[in-house]
Amino acid sequence: MVNVSEEYGVWIEDRMRDIAARAGVPDFVFKPVLIDKGGARREVGDALLWIGHQLVVVSIKSRDPKVGNDSPQRRDAWLGKNIAKAISQINGTVRTLKSPPPGLVLQSERGVYIPWDPKLVDEISGAVVVDHNDLWEYVPDTTSSHVPSVVIAAEDWNLLHSRFASTASVVGYLGWRTRSGLPALPLEAERDIIASSHIAEADLPPNTPFEIRPGAWDRAWKDRPELFFGTQPDDRFARVIDAMIAGAAETDPLYSNFSGPADYLDVIEFLDRIPPLDRVGLGKGIIRKCESVGREGGFDALLSIRAPGLVVFLADSSDRSQRIRLLQGLTAARHSQLIEATGITKLTTLGIATEPSPSPGRSHDFFLLRAAFDFSEEERRHRDELFGPLPSEAPGFALSRWASSN
Repeated sequence: MVNVSEEYGVWIEDRMRDIAARAGVPDFVFKPVLIDKGGARREVGDALLWIGHQLVVVSIKSRDPKVGNDSPQRRDAWLGKNIAKAISQINGTVRTLKSPPPGLVLQSERGVYIPWDPKLVDEISGAVVVDHNDLWEYVPDTTSSHVPSVVIAAEDWNLLHSRFASTASVVGYLGWRTRSGLPALPLEAERDIIASSHIAEADLPPNTPFEIRPGAWDRAWKDRPELFFGTQPDDRFARVIDAMIAGAAETDPLYSNFSGPADYLDVIEFLDRIPPLDRVGLGKGIIRKCESVGREGGFDALLSIRAPGLVVFLADSSDRSQRIRLLQGLTAARHSQLIEATGITKLTTLGIATEPSPSPGRSHDFFLLRAAFDFSEEERRHRDELFGPLPSEAPGFALSRWASSN
């Protein structure tokens, strides 16, 4: 018979995965998998966050609040025992994933089955999520973990996903958190760590060491709310990118260069790796283009350099088959022109086309490019006559600044 505590634990595990899937992208949040190994059944993670080359193995431990309060000694004993058990589970999951049984397949929270291949991942982190009503001043020990790991409270797991609003951003934060070299800190310090990292990102050069100050979260939330995604009225424009991610899941392969699940995942990974605050400006620009084309007809395009690469957006009121042909030509032109202008050969460009008013119910077409083009002088001249030269500067484009940093 399943007792109340076990039922509560299963509910918490489901809830933590649901939080990650709803706030981020369900295609990058994976359910636990039971596999047969050595005469026993082993669970591969309470949850896995897997995007591109990065993987976070999540183990979730909870204590049913109906059990009541413990003495400080009993609390510390419970936390120490269960965090150690979670670390052991992470170690076991990593071993299994590095040497998987034949045909291991993971199921995402969207319900898509993805074959697991350990060669695809080169950064693995561990995250222990603890649901307990008293974590104050408890400093967790993760030294027994075989991969860099962090312990966070369940409420901070929720906070991470609500404020980062992107699986890629959460995975990036957890990866940084486990490799940052920070001293062991009490569990309640996570909010101050998040706030301090936001302040450093806004105020300091990249990779500059910074100090974690007690009370940083409260001070920043009061004095600099613009650092936190979701606090400003314009942040709603980031939902334009969310709509595109949702649209990719329903795209007809006839209108996008998807040859299988891997291509689809590459597209939504590109979109999800656009930082949430960057999505705001991009979303506003897209809406402006769509409104203009909606009023006047024809087509209009937008270029933007973001963290994953080059975005080419096209709003076009014409027939969909004509729109995708224009998107493919324009994307190839801007992709090759940027490579020629910067000398950067490892460039990823995502072309996106839609009807004048994007929404989850609208069609979205995608064209992803990574290859370099070897054009002749005549082909370059013809390309530039058709699509015009590459803009040197445009809102959100910043060609020279981006090129110098890459």
